[in-house]
Amino acid sequence: MKKLLLSTLLLTFLSVSFAKNTGFLGVTISDYTSNETNGVQITDLFENGAAKKFGLKENDIITAVNSVAVLKKTDLVTQVANYDLGNEITLSYVRSGVTNSIKVTLGKKPEAIKFKLERIVKADGEHWIFADDRTDILVKDKSPISIAKTDETGKTTVATLSNLPSAKQLYFGLEDKLQAIKNIKKEREKCDCGCPIKEYTLYKITPDVAAPIEIKTPISTELIVEKFTIAPNPSNGKITVDFASNEKGTPMLTVFDISGRIVQTEIIQNFTGEFSKQFNLENEPKGAYLIQLKIGDKQTNKKIILQ
Repeated sequence: MKKLLLSTLLLTFLSVSFAKNTGFLGVTISDYTSNETNGVQITDLFENGAAKKFGLKENDIITAVNSVAVLKKTDLVTQVANYDLGNEITLSYVRSGVTNSIKVTLGKKPEAIKFKLERIVKADGEHWIFADDRTDILVKDKSPISIAKTDETGKTTVATLSNLPSAKQLYFGLEDKLQAIKNIKKEREKCDCGCPIKEYTLYKITPDVAAPIEIKTPISTELIVEKFTIAPNPSNGKITVDFASNEKGTPMLTVFDISGRIVQTEIIQNFTGEFSKQFNLENEPKGAYLIQLKIGDKQTNKKIILQ
């Protein structure tokens, strides 16, 4: 549970930032690496958050912010921290093996609502007991059934949740409590540490009362090439990159290490459609590297291992 909460904090609280009023994506993330792609994977999206408003989805893999490579979680945090609420950024991401890009206007920081609670399983279902106002929400077969509250005199009132609008009026913060239960159950499905539930912080983004932000359709920026090879791979440091493309523009080859540091860059002037270049990485540490081929606003990546 602690690891999941720390992951949630990662992009929701960028307190150390370079901008005056840091904007927020409203996502939780984890590192992602495969033979084809390095980046960070979206594991969850905040309701009313910028990422969800503009069409990003769970499991999308973010690979760059404004053409700056994102290879791990701290890369994304650092890049987003450079921008304010309302700033527009361009995210490159991979969905179902296809590279896309999307412009996102960063949203506001979520409100943190802290609950002290416990979950007790009884014969009639799960009782989620919130200590702050002595409410008891009964959940059965994954569905909230009723809410009970005991006042200072010991009197208990019960309302069924089949009539949610009426119950919301009687029980302050009911929607937040239901969302907290939903989040905890979802997190426990991914990683149930078996530890008792004692407290939970719900991060909530209140929707703007202004006109809704237009959700823009992602524009594909995948560079389609006739050839893009790297040999040998794995390599001892000397590699040859060959590519061929009919795309108009000036190609740029960039080698990144796993931290996102630019190792080497080659700008190909007077490109005739085919190019071959030998890179010498013998002085670089062993490990994974990313070679990015970019022409205009389109790009494609290859991964290489130095051993």
